[in-house]
Amino acid sequence: MIYEIIAIILMIVFYGAYFVKNTYLLRQNIDVYQLGRGKKKRALAVKEIILKYMTALVAIVQVFSLYYHSSRWSAIGLLIAGLGVVVYITALLTIKDNWRVGISAREKTKLITTGIYKFSRNPAFTGLYLVYAGLLVAFPCWIHFSVVILAIVSIHLQVLEEEKHLARLFGKEYQEYKGKTRRYI
Repeated sequence: MIYEIIAIILMIVFYGAYFVKNTYLLRQNIDVYQLGRGKKKRALAVKEIILKYMTALVAIVQVFSLYYHSSRWSAIGLLIAGLGVVVYITALLTIKDNWRVGISAREKTKLITTGIYKFSRNPAFTGLYLVYAGLLVAFPCWIHFSVVILAIVSIHLQVLEEEKHLARLFGKEYQEYKGKTRRYI
């Protein structure tokens, strides 16, 4: 029962950080949520809509997967998920008002290359992957595994699109950053 309680706390902190960050930026009149919105190529819009539903599905499946656990691996999985929460929140705090969910041609942002972004071009996604993987290790079941794999693939496809967008937006500055900083870890 203790593993389930810890997992619920981690999920509340992780998903809560996402909603708090988005709410804060919306109150600053920053249009944060861009998935599947705005003028985009159809393929990108479809990828973003799939991403939106996959990440929601993962959250739902994570809750239901709490019924499946192996005490041998639960502690290790929860440590991995806890590390993911720390990485994710650190990324949210470091990026400040430049956080966006999805690609927007309208919203102007700065290229963040300091703090945790010095070590990873996508630390929020890295943290998200760690949370997903950690909870999967702690609470394994085939549905959870399948949904996490599909979500990670859809997130990675989004990252590739965002890299193209950042290359167009920031040009040489982004190419130099990309050359010295890994995509995830």
